[in-house]
Amino acid sequence: MVYIFARPTISSCLESLLLIFSGLTLRFWAAGYIGNDARSKTISAQRVITDGPYRYFRHPLYLGNFAIVAGMLVALKPPLTIALLIILGFILMYGLIARSETRFLEGSDLEIAAAHFSLQKAISEWQTWLVTALALILTFAKAIFLSQR
Repeated sequence: MVYIFARPTISSCLESLLLIFSGLTLRFWAAGYIGNDARSKTISAQRVITDGPYRYFRHPLYLGNFAIVAGMLVALKPPLTIALLIILGFILMYGLIARSETRFLEGSDLEIAAAHFSLQKAISEWQTWLVTALALILTFAKAIFLSQR
């Protein structure tokens, strides 16, 4: 729906790249510590990670997601109402998930574990990079099409 109402420009697409790349990089960094454990549909953990981005942010994957979504909204330039609904929905959804995860971790007796970055774990982020790249390509395509009208 956002794509239908979007009015991207080449400049809005270029302006979005820093936010999008920052989000992807943060997710890649976080995945290098947590790996596929972050891709589970249920709340579970084998240990509590406190290194890497988890030293600075409680939920770096979600912060990365937010940067990607915000960047895509900058690129797409949808009507303000749609953009605000997406941001509010994102904050509500991820806020509830983060709250549930925090409660789970606080109520568990999991060990706090030092972890090291693993490129093999970080590679699991290829799906996020691919989907984001495709969305950005479609946005650039629409911007080019709109600029020629």
